[in-house]
Amino acid sequence: MLARVATLVLTAWAMGSAASALEFPLQLKTMTPKLAAQIPGVQGHYTMLQVAKPQTVKNEPEAKSEFPLYGAFGEGPNPGVKVRVFRLDESKGAGTGYDLLILDINANGDLSDDPVIEAQTEISLPAGPSGFEQRLFKPISIPLEKGKASQSLTFSVQTYIHNRQQIGISKGGEFLGQANLAPACYLEALVQLGAMSEKIGIVDANANARFGDKAQCQEVASGASKYRYFHSFDVVLRDRDGSGQFEKDLCDTESEAFSSVLYFAGNPYSVVLADDLSAIRLEPYSGPLGEITAENLDQVRVLTLGWQGEGGQWEVITPQPQQGKIKAPAGSYALSQAVLMGKNSQGVIVMAKGYNRGNGQPIQVAAGQAVALRCGAPLELRVKTDNQTGASGSFLQALANVFTAAPKAESVTINVEVIGAGDEAYSIFARGPNLTERLNAPKFRVLGADGKVVASGQLEYG
Repeated sequence: MLARVATLVLTAWAMGSAASALEFPLQLKTMTPKLAAQIPGVQGHYTMLQVAKPQTVKNEPEAKSEFPLYGAFGEGPNPGVKVRVFRLDESKGAGTGYDLLILDINANGDLSDDPVIEAQTEISLPAGPSGFEQRLFKPISIPLEKGKASQSLTFSVQTYIHNRQQIGISKGGEFLGQANLAPACYLEALVQLGAMSEKIGIVDANANARFGDKAQCQEVASGASKYRYFHSFDVVLRDRDGSGQFEKDLCDTESEAFSSVLYFAGNPYSVVLADDLSAIRLEPYSGPLGEITAENLDQVRVLTLGWQGEGGQWEVITPQPQQGKIKAPAGSYALSQAVLMGKNSQGVIVMAKGYNRGNGQPIQVAAGQAVALRCGAPLELRVKTDNQTGASGSFLQALANVFTAAPKAESVTINVEVIGAGDEAYSIFARGPNLTERLNAPKFRVLGADGKVVASGQLEYG
C-alpha cells in the first residue's frame, strides 16, 4: 500500500501543476559602497589594467599623468553586452596616485564626453616604488541595457594597482593591477505563496547593466575527466532565515545563481522577469518532474546542481529538499556545490562549503522516477604529503612513505583534504552564530623514536 501511495505521489509530480502564474512587484534598491561589499555571493566584474591605449578609444581628454592606465568592462561570454573602456589618471601628475576615472558610459569610444569621476576614499597608498595602491571611486550610474528607458543602475569601481615601478616601462606583459566594477543596487521583491513569505533580491552580479543572466557552462577536459564550470551569472538573494536582511556569511548561504527555475517552500517555479523590470513572474513548473534523494539531506543548508533540461543547455539550479527528497525537473544533474550545517560537540553551529571537483557521471532524472545523489556526509579526511596521498586514517603511513622515498628531502609538504560522499572537496569552514568565524586548520606534530618533536606545523584544507 505504501509503495502504491509513493507511486501516486511521484505520478502527480510528473504531471506538473496547472496553477496560474503570480507576479510580484520589483523595486530598485540602491546601496552604500559599504553595504554593497556585504552582498552575499557577489564579486562584480574584474579586469586587468594596461598602459597601452585600446584601439576602441577614438578620443580622450589630455591626461595629467605621464602614464595613464586603461582597461575595459563588459568583455565576457554573455552575448550582446556593451564593452565600456575606461582610463585611470593622476590628478597631480605621475607618481602621485591614480585618483581620476573616466568610464565610457555610452560605449561610443569617446572618453571626452563622459564625466570625470574622483576617488571617494583613499584606502591605502604606501610609500615606495613597489607600493600597493587601492582606491574606491564615487558611485557611477549606467543606463539599463534592458528595462525602463529612464532607469539607470548604480555601480562602484575599486582599483588595485601593483608594480608602480613598472608602469613607465611596461610593454603590456606585466601585471600592473586590476579594477572591479561592482553592483551597488538590486531589485527587491516580497514573494508570498500561501503561508510562505520571503524577501528576495536580484543582483546584476556580473555588472553588465542588465538583469536575468543565467549561468554560462564551460566544460574542460583533463585526461579522461571533464570538469563543468559555471560562471557569468546574476545572483538571487534569499532571506532564508527570515531576518529581513540578506546576511553575508563565509559560505554565502543567502545567495544563489539566477536560473529559469527557482524554488520556494520546496516547490520549483518557472521564472520570468518583466521586460520593464517592474515585476517577477513565478509559475509552478509545468514540465515533467522526478525525485532526487540523498543521505543526510537534513544537514544540507544549500545544494547547487548543474541541470541539463530539454533544451540541452546546462544551467545552475538550487533545489530545496523537503522531508529528505527533492522535486526535480526531468533531465541530467551533476553536483556543483554543497553547504553543510550542523553543531559540534559543544553545541556551536558549524558550516562547511564544498565544490565538486570532477563532476563525475551525471545522474538522470525521469518523470515519475526517483534517483539517488551522492553528496555530503560522511566526510573523509585525506592526508597528502609530497604528492603522495594516504587514505583516511593512514597519516603515519603517508609520512613513512615520504621519509623513506625521499630521505634527502629538506622539507615535507603535508596537507589534508575533506572529501564528501560525492567526491566534492570542502575548503571553507565557518562557525558561530553569524557563521563569519573561520575554523582553524588542524595542527600536527611529528615525533621521533625518542618521543621528541622533530617537526610541527598547521595543515591547510584543499
